[in-house]
Amino acid sequence: MSVRLKSLNFFSMFQFGDRKGLVRDINFNFDIASQGEYNLNVAIRIMKSVTTVKIECEISRDSLLSRDHLVYADNLELLGMLPDGCVDLVYIDPPFGTGKRRESPKGDDGPGGYDDALDDPVEFTQWLAPRLAGLWRVLADSGSLVIHLDTRAVHHVRVWCDGEFGADRLENEIIWHYTGGGRSKKRFSRKHDVLLWYSKGDGRIFNIDAVREPYEPTSGYAKGGIVSKKGKKYMPNPKGKPVDDVWDIPIVNPLAKERTGYPTQKPMQLLERVIGALSVEWAVVADIFSGSGTTACASAKLGRRYICCDINPDAIAVTMERLEQMGAEEPVMYTGFRKE
Repeated sequence: MSVRLKSLNFFSMFQFGDRKGLVRDINFNFDIASQGEYNLNVAIRIMKSVTTVKIECEISRDSLLSRDHLVYADNLELLGMLPDGCVDLVYIDPPFGTGKRRESPKGDDGPGGYDDALDDPVEFTQWLAPRLAGLWRVLADSGSLVIHLDTRAVHHVRVWCDGEFGADRLENEIIWHYTGGGRSKKRFSRKHDVLLWYSKGDGRIFNIDAVREPYEPTSGYAKGGIVSKKGKKYMPNPKGKPVDDVWDIPIVNPLAKERTGYPTQKPMQLLERVIGALSVEWAVVADIFSGSGTTACASAKLGRRYICCDINPDAIAVTMERLEQMGAEEPVMYTGFRKE
């Protein structure tokens, strides 16, 4: 069975209000009709710059190591195009099963949102399960899988993963604690997400020195070390103290420079910590719920290769804009697959 990209439209009409035009030689089949100013300005410029390639077979490990990849497609289709063990680290931030549509806080001036329709944790886990199984298959034996969720479904997903991957493969249940937003008067305010870290093999990568934090200014240990009861002196690490499994990292606030307006955008600091600790330089990082593109941007910044995927065209547009702004290498762009 041969597999190739869907054919692309190289002459595309666009319309915004009373303005009409013809975009020639575009490489990204992006429907911008009746979209907002954001999409019109961003999508046309990005579409002209993206390099799109056609493929007739699976995306090889060598291809992933040689170029970054950005995919506009259903993530299950993408997983079917990837060989076993080709990825070194997987981070996913899927919809949380809120039963709501997530919209940009910028309204019509921001990128379009996405549907998070499943509000039953059992149905949500059943929907996520084949994607998790596919990600585990493409993960290298030395690789790690990090699943970012909140209290709605994390326990259901953990039970499924423990049963499929083995409970002994769970390395940490990381708590991302943040502040900002409203405060509840009915219960303790819900101000944390959970990152489930599973390792596929005993030789998984873990580099704590890459993500150390500065010591507290009042720390006596930081100033002069400590002496044990046996008289052995321990000096502070010049790189700082090791982080534990509770991470205090701010959310992307409305005034943050990195803010894109894409709903549920995650901060660069969070992804830099995950990628820095659980992979090495030139490793391949995968994110099949790419969203605002933070995984791609953090990977590029830290010298990793990435393959990121999303079914929302606005997510692709936001990611390309962010990569362009930071001067990152242009990725290979795929626009979905069709089987023949």
